[in-house]
Amino acid sequence: MGAALIGWGLWAALAMGPGLPADTFQDRAVFFERSGSVYRFDPATGSATLFQDRAQNPACSRPRDLLAFTRDGNVWFRTLSTGATTQVTDFQGDTGEALEDLQLPAGRDCVTFIRSANSGAGPGMRCIWVASPGRRPVQYVGNSWVSGSAGTMVSDIGAASWSPDGRRMAFSRGGDLWMAKIGDGLEDEMEDRVLPLAQLDGFNEGSPASTAVLGIGWSPDGRRLVLGLSRMGGSGSGRLYLVEPDGKRLKQIDALENEGAPFYLEPGIIVFSILGDLWRIRTDGTQRLPFLAGATNACAY
Repeated sequence: MGAALIGWGLWAALAMGPGLPADTFQDRAVFFERSGSVYRFDPATGSATLFQDRAQNPACSRPRDLLAFTRDGNVWFRTLSTGATTQVTDFQGDTGEALEDLQLPAGRDCVTFIRSANSGAGPGMRCIWVASPGRRPVQYVGNSWVSGSAGTMVSDIGAASWSPDGRRMAFSRGGDLWMAKIGDGLEDEMEDRVLPLAQLDGFNEGSPASTAVLGIGWSPDGRRLVLGLSRMGGSGSGRLYLVEPDGKRLKQIDALENEGAPFYLEPGIIVFSILGDLWRIRTDGTQRLPFLAGATNACAY
């Protein structure tokens, strides 16, 4: 563990905001990426420490005692209680590919991630893969929900996120929000389009693909989603929306430039990114305040 980083204490103090009790963030942590390494931030004390060097795209799971991250073009696991690391995937010799948006679904031994592949899928195609320790390398298995022993892939993906119970995955594809219901086996999957994003006010200019989903996050009780959206090729404005998993009760809660990567820190409190910094806001749209400077690709633990 590295020394506490200087300069973030003020951001943490501001993040508490008016009307929040002192113990709001007790027993919570945020893992985030900065300068090619993963840090752990304690919102209650305002201290941040180096947690995993040469690591990017962190995802964490308290029930699984696990941190997932990428390094050198592959996915790794770190057991939080012991510090032991395991390489999960074994992509070798692939160039021009990116791994991002890692997720650790509850009740499963796998990790999901978005892979932008040059090989086999065409330049820049974004796919969802599922991999588990002992089943590497992850292999390309098709361009729509096709399952195999090494992974499951979906094409044309903007963002994806698992529900807290590990039974549903929300993802964006082709300018729409989709919901996949997944059984005990990854092949037992049924998907439905629940929300055409192009219908949203201010996002209906041009083709549906002009709407970029910058992130999806589930509420702790699994009853709502927070979406970070941006209209490409237009004003570039970013917006945060709340919506139920069936696409109903859509509500805009904020509108700023380049808002994205939202997730719930606590019930009623959302953290999101703006231009390389993290901010937080209540789900009613009030108390938007700075949370953590110089942080990207964050997740709550």
